[in-house]
Amino acid sequence: MASVLIIGGGGREHALAWRMARSESVEKVWIAPGNGADFEKPDVDTTNADEVVAFCQRENISLVVVGPEGPLAEGLVDHIDGRVPVFGPTRAGAQLEASKVFSKMFMKKYGLPTAEFEYFSDIASAEIFIEKCDWDGIVVKADGLAGGKGVVVADDKESATAAARQFLAGQHGASSSRILLEERLHGYEVSALCFTDGTSIARMPLVRDHKRLLENDMGPNTGNFITLTGH
Repeated sequence: MASVLIIGGGGREHALAWRMARSESVEKVWIAPGNGADFEKPDVDTTNADEVVAFCQRENISLVVVGPEGPLAEGLVDHIDGRVPVFGPTRAGAQLEASKVFSKMFMKKYGLPTAEFEYFSDIASAEIFIEKCDWDGIVVKADGLAGGKGVVVADDKESATAAARQFLAGQHGASSSRILLEERLHGYEVSALCFTDGTSIARMPLVRDHKRLLENDMGPNTGNFITLTGH
């Protein structure tokens, strides 16, 4: 039976740990840095790959699962370098999540349907584009990771310009040193997620993500309040 170390401390990691703990193939589950859930939380620096590997070798852990996008984008999987089996993409693979501009350029390159977009690193160019833009709504996004809070769905050009100014002024640090301006699409939004081992694909149920802070889909975006599925 396997022992598993889950990197992270949010609801996602708790769900992973809860399910793995019920597997007949898993003997023990660790979470680092963990949260208030009832799982073992080792004293290990999860930003230090050597320390993670040393802990895994000491405790005979046979699988590391990296949950948050931050450690993935920083290359934790790369730095572990095969010394312990890891479930999670490399730094290069995580760019699809870590950089919205990279993701949009990837979709454009391979002909994947996506909303129209432009990206900017200076506010003067962004303001000129917003003023001339004829899209039916503009979505302003920080390029990098911002904990789910780096997106503003602007109701008008004035609020789009204000969001662009705040982002490029450093509201989200280096993550908003470049911004994406995207055509607003109207309709129902769903998330379609899959798991793959490079050969096979397992599809998850379609889900709807509810991020707004206030009731009736009002207020700014958050990291997420609830996700609903019909399955």
